[in-house]
Amino acid sequence: MMEVVLKILFIQLLLVATNIPLFFSLAFVRLTAGTLLVFVALSVGVFPTLTSIFTLLRVMKKSDTVKDWLHIFGQYYARDWKKAWSLAVSGTVLLLVLTYDFLYVNALHISSVFLYATAIAIVILIGLMMLSSYVLSLYDLTLRSIVWDSVYLFIGHIPRMALIVAVNLGIIALTKGTNWPILQLTFVGIDVFFSYYLLKPLTHQKFVDEKGSVTHD
Repeated sequence: MMEVVLKILFIQLLLVATNIPLFFSLAFVRLTAGTLLVFVALSVGVFPTLTSIFTLLRVMKKSDTVKDWLHIFGQYYARDWKKAWSLAVSGTVLLLVLTYDFLYVNALHISSVFLYATAIAIVILIGLMMLSSYVLSLYDLTLRSIVWDSVYLFIGHIPRMALIVAVNLGIIALTKGTNWPILQLTFVGIDVFFSYYLLKPLTHQKFVDEKGSVTHD
């Protein structure tokens, strides 16, 4: 139990340390339509960090020390940063556009159909970005292959992905609603730990067999 708690705390520190502007803003800046777009833009650094954290969780050993974990995280972050940041920037730009469209349509009450369609697109995009980080942590693939494999996994596991995204967004909404920074920061590590163990079963044997030759060691 203590090992799990230590892992969660370590994950939490990594996320906050590599995304200080985002977590400072989430903790202390009031949520409005304008600041929501800022939050989305600042979240670009989360997904490269997630990629390395997912790899870290996969290769962690009981004999490892916190110093070993930090070394492993830095090693894999350096290995994957180009692809991770390419995916993160592309996904964040799309997320900004969709978020702006959602806020615009909601403010003007133009069309409830378009509003719901935009909201669903945002949920799908967040799910695909998380899956892209997870796939990149496992396989040495081209960016196009990472995206297509993420789409493949998402379509094959829609209920699970909907749950993962709902929990992520729900935790953000609830902790932001309390306006208690300590609570917001505390749930970050729990959220990522929970997401990893829900994403882990998605790489079923068939998928592993197909991509086994390009798996990261």
